[in-house]
Amino acid sequence: MSTIIFADRVITGYHELHDAWVCVDNGYIVDAGIGNPPSGQIEQVDGWLIPGFVDIHVHGGGGGSFSRAEVDAATGYHRAHGTTTMLASLVSESMDDLKAQIRNLLPHVEQGSIAGIHLEGPFLAERRCGAHDPHVLCAPRGELIEEILATGTGSIRMVTIAPELEGAQSAIAIFASHGVISALGHSDADAATAHFGVNAGATVVTHLFNGMHPLHHRETGLADVGLLDSRLICELILDGHHLSDEITEIALRLLGDRWIAVTDAVAAAGLADGRYAVGGLEVEAVEGVVRLVEGGALAGSTLTMDRAFDAILSKFHRSPLDAVQATATRPAALIGRHDIGVLRPGARADLVVWRDGAVARVMRNGEWIDR
Repeated sequence: MSTIIFADRVITGYHELHDAWVCVDNGYIVDAGIGNPPSGQIEQVDGWLIPGFVDIHVHGGGGGSFSRAEVDAATGYHRAHGTTTMLASLVSESMDDLKAQIRNLLPHVEQGSIAGIHLEGPFLAERRCGAHDPHVLCAPRGELIEEILATGTGSIRMVTIAPELEGAQSAIAIFASHGVISALGHSDADAATAHFGVNAGATVVTHLFNGMHPLHHRETGLADVGLLDSRLICELILDGHHLSDEITEIALRLLGDRWIAVTDAVAAAGLADGRYAVGGLEVEAVEGVVRLVEGGALAGSTLTMDRAFDAILSKFHRSPLDAVQATATRPAALIGRHDIGVLRPGARADLVVWRDGAVARVMRNGEWIDR
């Protein structure tokens, strides 16, 4: 039997409806609207009804790391905070270790626990590598690209790459020809080189402003290109630590609809302060901020997408529709998934009930998740 879920406000990803309903049957949305619904079991929820969040850059959470294939812990933690779809992000490793980690994640992609794999390295610039082990970084040579694609068997959805590396332009074109998103990041490229990367087929900037040359009135780089090139979608980490409020506001005003929220969360998300590992490097979480023990660089975050959603609304005063598009609709479309990130007939029934600035309930595949 169909379930008719009523809410004071339903934000579909395209429209905002009041006193509206969504009809769910067999894990999918079969109808949505206002007025008289079709027949079915009636359920009233207290709060807004929005699509489940989509996070395309997340390394782990709840003590679980995607690098260690601790998928249940990581996805369970983030689902409780409203993220119903995520790419599993892997940090830079030796090529043998990276291929082993990819193989370990393939069953979880096939089962639908994760929507694919994001490789944040090892094709990064050493000068801007941040919390990545500089000893395993390498240039994107053709044979390495082929090895990664063969190992991933279609599960690699996005690769972060520094466009100034030797072979980067060819690698970006190869990835694009296989339907893999190239994201420019962890790069010290000047603006001209960043443009070459976009011309080769790159479409995303990995965590804008972080891991790249800062804005400067004469020396321009990837950040400037990300802000201005209409072909690029820019990730923003809205945890209050990676970006100041002022630079975030500048980005939001310039980017328009060319940005998405990501968490870049690591296994320490949801855990007490202490020492943990990101890849092969030791990190320390202090008051929820994760940094390398050696050098002090930021090493991911403890952010969850519900906190990012709330920041978009309450700190940066964007509309609920803007917040939904940045946390669900646009990231879903970016990875080619038009069955998620929206509330419309034919979409998967991934829903969040948002009430009083927090996630109240989460549905995935038509089933409410016990939080």
